[in-house]
Amino acid sequence: MKKTLPVLAVSIPAILSDPKLRTKPDDHCISVGECMPCAKSEANENYCRGTGYKQELICMKGALNITIYEFCLPPTTNQGLTNVLTFESLMLVILLFASILLQKEKKKHLSSFDLRKDPRQPSKPFQT
Repeated sequence: MKKTLPVLAVSIPAILSDPKLRTKPDDHCISVGECMPCAKSEANENYCRGTGYKQELICMKGALNITIYEFCLPPTTNQGLTNVLTFESLMLVILLFASILLQKEKKKHLSSFDLRKDPRQPSKPFQT
């Protein structure tokens, strides 16, 4: 069973005209659902305008339980970081693969001068 936390309502003048929203700061509300994206038909509702997400609440007004909606912020994920790290790892693998192929290609096309050259002798005359 999900654990619900009580939420104390806050009145905001812009949303007071909507009957589906809280109208008094002392309304005691309990969160019922998760923060969910609003449907296209709800795009112009006050609770969807700011963030595009809504959360269902049950408020107790006297002896009545009224279901209302309030805007909310969606839970953040580290999806962006995961995408970046995946891309960077893929680029590292491609770099490693290309480097190995380049070394093999260089060995395949050595000139006869390069093959005779003593590897212990420096290629520049006065290099130590």
